[in-house]
Amino acid sequence: METEKIREFFRRDRKRVWLVLAGIGGVLLFLCSGLFGEKTASAPIEDPSAKPAAGLTNREYEELYQQKVSALVEQIAGVGKSQVTVTLDTGVEYVYVKEEKQNSNNQESPDGESSTRAESESKTLLVEDQNGRKTALLRTTKEPKVRGVVVVCEGGGDVRVAERVTEAVSAALGIGSSRICVTERIAG
Repeated sequence: METEKIREFFRRDRKRVWLVLAGIGGVLLFLCSGLFGEKTASAPIEDPSAKPAAGLTNREYEELYQQKVSALVEQIAGVGKSQVTVTLDTGVEYVYVKEEKQNSNNQESPDGESSTRAESESKTLLVEDQNGRKTALLRTTKEPKVRGVVVVCEGGGDVRVAERVTEAVSAALGIGSSRICVTERIAG
């Protein structure tokens, strides 16, 4: 009885047959894609800009920001060579997964009044690796915040150039223009 209903369903419309077959094929391709994935060997990373964010030190962040801002600034009309100094306000911040427990106790006093007391406990979630070492489970890494930027560049003495540089650096690093100083480079 059921097989007859299924056959009748597919006999009525060939488009449905092709849609169902395409869907099944797509699911099979998705499931099999993990089996035939390309394997790549990991090589040591020399360039700090190629490191994952979690692997950078504060000094490497400063250098990376300085390189990127300098390359950006030198693309602006009216700017020649530049030198950039970036100072950080905070370091890299690691946020770990926390396990929280909350308890609440209802207590009644002898005079008939009730009160509720809430307690909470929080501890970092630890995971055990293959060697039996326990490490904290990392949720996310927050990049350091930029305190200020100094851009010394050819053309920095021109008010219009300095304004364009300030706007570009402000947008690129997400900081206010009051934290950016643009000045002209000494010829030589």
